[in-house]
Amino acid sequence: VASIVHCQDKFLAIDVTGEISIFSSNGAADATPTATPLPSLSPPAGLCHRSYLESDGELHMVGAMVSTFHETQEFAYRSMIYKCNLLDRAPEWTRVKDVGDLTLFVSKNLSESFSGTSVSKYKKNIICFSEPLYGDPFDLAHRLEIADVAASASKVMKPFSEKMLGSEALGWIRPNLWKGGTYADDVCSKVYVFRAVSLICMF
Repeated sequence: VASIVHCQDKFLAIDVTGEISIFSSNGAADATPTATPLPSLSPPAGLCHRSYLESDGELHMVGAMVSTFHETQEFAYRSMIYKCNLLDRAPEWTRVKDVGDLTLFVSKNLSESFSGTSVSKYKKNIICFSEPLYGDPFDLAHRLEIADVAASASKVMKPFSEKMLGSEALGWIRPNLWKGGTYADDVCSKVYVFRAVSLICMF
């Protein structure tokens, strides 16, 4: 199992090939959970760096479609989003070209992903990757990659700080502290990116 996602009151297990299974249990303490595969939800052919998240009550898949040019030994890629409704009789992926006022936060190497609205200092209808999908493996500076959903175009940002170097994976965290207070409103309107268990940057 590469990822577990909770969506539409269901727990989904997703393996490295993109096969999705739904967990089910009869509720008894000694019951053995079962997993039912969803063969209709195989990922589109050629979609790499897949990440899964729940957004607006539906399951979303973010990935990169890679094109290789053998003559020049170069490649290009486009970030794409697909979604499906698990309540359909035969769920299937459909391409999403506009996520409205949402910003999708996706970790390149971790399964934690989520969507948010009205995030400070960020445009709508974009994907924020915690690291460049195809960055220089010898460059240890941490950078965000921002993908425009409508244009399928990406831009790698400047490093967070030249003093923060490392090869460890980054992920996103969205605090939800003390609901109803002004401090909670301020904190929950921001998104954080973390390295291991240390908070390193705030947006």
